[in-house]
Amino acid sequence: MTLKMFVILFKSLHLKIPFQVTFLHARRYLAYKESGVPKSEAPFKIIVIHGFNDAEDFYLPASEEVVEELGVYLLTFDRAGYGESDPNPKRSVKSEAFDIQELADQLELGSKFYIVGVSLGGYPVWGCLKYIPNRIAGASLVAPIINYWWLSFPSNVSKMAYKKLLLQDQWIYRVAHYAPQLLYSGGLLKNGFPRCLQWRKAVGRIQLFLAPQTE
Repeated sequence: MTLKMFVILFKSLHLKIPFQVTFLHARRYLAYKESGVPKSEAPFKIIVIHGFNDAEDFYLPASEEVVEELGVYLLTFDRAGYGESDPNPKRSVKSEAFDIQELADQLELGSKFYIVGVSLGGYPVWGCLKYIPNRIAGASLVAPIINYWWLSFPSNVSKMAYKKLLLQDQWIYRVAHYAPQLLYSGGLLKNGFPRCLQWRKAVGRIQLFLAPQTE
């Protein structure tokens, strides 16, 4: 069942939807969560973009006292294909940026807002800076994913950082770099690379995890 069907069903039964959603112009639903001070009172409106294996309800180590003292409004959301949000088979860096802009507009965050990208949520931050720079008041990256083969990255530093990864993650990076087409191969999933299923979900190719991976 798609999120759209789920929402229609709940509305037809006059039931309260157990999470907040907004409907994009691209006819997709995005689920989101608001926290912090009311946005009408917040001098700082921050959109936090979750990482690879997270969703809008991921743990955000922000002190409630500090959030209230500084007047921070926090908005987290399920990126396309994650959690309760509909997948986008044509998802790109650009589409992610415009999803964020439309979400901000629908929730009336104003002409400018702040963005924070966590882990794999770092690349949408780059997308926002590239495609909607006039909307961004400030940007921050938290433990962003990097390209270990980036030519401008000192080779000794990249090798040192790469070797600190778990062995299974090193292999996923190698496959993603040298043979990305294998990430869509069912055979690869059957031969010891269960995390590749999560990579496939992340790009919108499939909508559900297999039960063992979910557990």
